[in-house]
Amino acid sequence: MWRGNLDPCALYSTEEELEDRVMEMLDSFAFKGGRYIANLGHGIYPDVEPEKVAAFVDLVHRHSAHDIAT
Repeated sequence: MWRGNLDPCALYSTEEELEDRVMEMLDSFAFKGGRYIANLGHGIYPDVEPEKVAAFVDLVHRHSAHDIAT
């Protein structure tokens, strides 16, 4: 089992930048056929917009599902 940490400051990025960061994280830690946990390195800062957290989760799910299917 692998765990991939995204710098929580990435949640201040645009959605396009966030997607790039998520892809970098998944490429670094996700192995075909393996298991991994995608998370934030240090928790969520209080002023982060909840929509950015939802976008992070959605991006991980979307790209993980694509990797599993291929």
